[in-house]
Amino acid sequence: MAQLMYFQIPMTRFSASLSFLFICLLPFITGNSRLKAQSDSASLQDTFAYEDIFSLNFEEDVTVQLLPLDTIVDIAFRHSPTLRFHEGEVGAARAQVILAKRSWHPYISTFASSSYGSQNIALNTYNPATGSNQTQATNGYTIGATIVLPLSVFTQTPVKIDMMRQELKKFEARVDEAKLRLRREIISEYFKLVTAQRLLKIISEDVQTATLTLNIAEVQFQNGTLPPSEFSRIKNLQTIARTNYELQFREFATAYFQFEALVGVEMFEIKRANHP
Repeated sequence: MAQLMYFQIPMTRFSASLSFLFICLLPFITGNSRLKAQSDSASLQDTFAYEDIFSLNFEEDVTVQLLPLDTIVDIAFRHSPTLRFHEGEVGAARAQVILAKRSWHPYISTFASSSYGSQNIALNTYNPATGSNQTQATNGYTIGATIVLPLSVFTQTPVKIDMMRQELKKFEARVDEAKLRLRREIISEYFKLVTAQRLLKIISEDVQTATLTLNIAEVQFQNGTLPPSEFSRIKNLQTIARTNYELQFREFATAYFQFEALVGVEMFEIKRANHP
């Protein structure tokens, strides 16, 4: 019986020691979690600060801030290098049509010359001093034109003109095709930007909610009303929310700069505020 009491006393002291050790370490554990939560909150503020590099207001919908979509498309048409290239082809094709219409011009030539001496032009004049007639050869100029039109001018020129006109239509169709393709790309990128901004706003609210929940959980954990496993789960949810925010921020930034490059002007130039 004495031996049994001997073993019970050390076990009781050991349990009391563990409890005392846990109570002593609890402030350090909660203090460390508080510091991490503050660090997470500071990092979140730094993440939201990324919005300063954009010309758009994060809190306001993109469709409200930007010009109407048709106006943006017209601006993109004026700044598209692809369209300028195809329009240059159209200009060259029109010049080819004009050249085809004037293909008979090389067969027309003009000439002018002057000569001195006898040109078989004689003038008979009477000289009163000598009482005789005199014949004089006069100097003169010769001007003329030569037109030699081969049969091919009449048979091939209309065909060449028609061929050049068909080439012109082909290049004009390329311009229309390029405009249609650019319009589709702008519409697609426009709504990608709209969706990315709206999702980013939703996820940012999720991050704020998760951070607020984590702050409340810290207080409950310090008071001993929240189990460590539940506190760890809440902290993990906040980490997941911040990770989702960073991923969605990448999608938004990509859509933002791709749309800006596609339109050909900076974003602030297509904002409604800059076009009263």
